[in-house]
Amino acid sequence: MKLSYHNSCLDEQDIVLLNDGCWLNDKVIGFMFEYFENDVFKELEERVSFVSPEVSQFIKLVSDPQEVSIFLDPLDLRNKEYIFMAVNDNEENSCGGSHWSLLVYYRLSSSFIHYDSCGSFNNKAALSLATKVYSSIQKDTREELNVIQGKCSRQNNGYDCGVYAISFVEELCNLIKETDKIEIEQLLDIPVSRILEQRNRMKDIIQSLMKQ
Repeated sequence: MKLSYHNSCLDEQDIVLLNDGCWLNDKVIGFMFEYFENDVFKELEERVSFVSPEVSQFIKLVSDPQEVSIFLDPLDLRNKEYIFMAVNDNEENSCGGSHWSLLVYYRLSSSFIHYDSCGSFNNKAALSLATKVYSSIQKDTREELNVIQGKCSRQNNGYDCGVYAISFVEELCNLIKETDKIEIEQLLDIPVSRILEQRNRMKDIIQSLMKQ
């Protein structure tokens, strides 16, 4: 069982993580970001960018600003209205970590909004990532870095953080499609029942793509 989709490659060990009770890895989250970008929200491609979890993790840990530019400049982030980045609490350049959250840049308000289903658990990691990417995405770097805690649902277990992060992305992109903007004070209210549905839906998406 294996899926190749654009830059994503999922094998059986990755796909089984979509079962209830499993913590999602960067490969599954990266796949969903690519699926949103190339299929579900393709009409938003001029306005929205989805930065892969692998790139976000590298940027968060790298110390050389030139290396940040090498990775981010080709993404043309300075011309995007919304930039979605998955945040992991891992502080090493290796696989690991225990929590995912979502960092979104809103160009209209020149602000980063951090949506964390565990409250402030990933605040340190989100601030580190925002600080590193700021100069590569802001047209006027004289403006102060602004990171705001977003309003969102809380998880009730220790493993659904990645599914919440994906669901927050989907909710926000749907708002952009429907209302043409996102309000900073917008509450992202994701019912617990929808999280299990999201896992099953992702399985269905993967199975459908594998058949193609």
